[in-house]
Amino acid sequence: MKRLLVIASIAVFGAAACTTPPAGGGGTTPIWPAPGCYVGVGDLQYNGPMETLDNAQIWSSANGSCSGADVFGPVTVFPATDDLDAILKCTDFQETSSGWVMDLSLYYAVPSGYWGCGPLDDPPLP
Repeated sequence: MKRLLVIASIAVFGAAACTTPPAGGGGTTPIWPAPGCYVGVGDLQYNGPMETLDNAQIWSSANGSCSGADVFGPVTVFPATDDLDAILKCTDFQETSSGWVMDLSLYYAVPSGYWGCGPLDDPPLP
C-alpha cells in the first residue's frame, strides 16, 4: 500500500524548542506535551498518553477552546526524529502502511519533534 506523507510549508504557530537533558547527561530530549488544547490551524486536543493510538483529535475551532466539528477523526501523537521515523512509527500504531503523517510543530504550539498521524480515510488536508 502507498504511504502518504503530508509536509506543508505553513508558518510555525508559536512552536517552542523545549528540551531537558536526559538521564546521564549529554544531548537533549523533547519534553512530552501535557494533555490539553493546543491552538493552531485547528485546535489540537491532546488527551494522552503519548505513543498511544488515537490519543488526540483536531477540532474546527482555532482559539484554544477545542470545540466545533471533529475535523479528522482520531489522531495519534508521538515523538519522532524525522519524517521517515514518523512514517515507520505511524505504520506500527495504525498496523497499516497507509495513512497520513504530519509534523505537528508546523501547525501547533508544540515543541518540534512531535508528529501526528491518522488513517488514510481521514486525511489532514482538504
